[in-house]
Amino acid sequence: MPSGSSANERNRLTRESLQEALIYLMNEMPFDKITVTALVTRAGVSRMAFYRNYNSIEAILTELTDFIKSIFFEMLSSLKREEDIYNMFLFFFDSVRQNERMIRLVVSAEFPSDFNVNTSISEAFIKPSDEKESLQIAAYEGAVSGVITKWFVDGMKLSSEFMAKYCTEISTDVLKRVIEANKAAIH
Repeated sequence: MPSGSSANERNRLTRESLQEALIYLMNEMPFDKITVTALVTRAGVSRMAFYRNYNSIEAILTELTDFIKSIFFEMLSSLKREEDIYNMFLFFFDSVRQNERMIRLVVSAEFPSDFNVNTSISEAFIKPSDEKESLQIAAYEGAVSGVITKWFVDGMKLSSEFMAKYCTEISTDVLKRVIEANKAAIH
């Protein structure tokens, strides 16, 4: 009988294999055409292993997007001082460089049209007081997202340090509010 830690490690590896296989398949065919058979074949795992870890292919997609969101929430919730903003962005750009292959696969994958991955991360920390403020937060997120996307699509030629400095400059006002919200939540 395998020990609990080796079973946990095996499940973790199975989940990672299934996640990566799903991303690859989403680059090859529409999501609604992906079958469990195609997924387990691509991942090199059994159907039993699939059902031991997931109840549907959609559950894998949800887990992937939840994981990505959790990284952003963790980065934002760790902000305690204004100086952390630069380091947060530096960590982000370095992480993108380290995970470029997987990120390129995710970016190019065709998500199902009814699958909503558009959650305002900033609004989770800053509760907008009105519609105007909600639009301002959306504009900030759009600006940062546009800068990050251009950098990524252009081959990440600019250094992580340059990108972190630039994004800090355009983000300071909103991220200062995130820091204040974090401080208020702590007290």
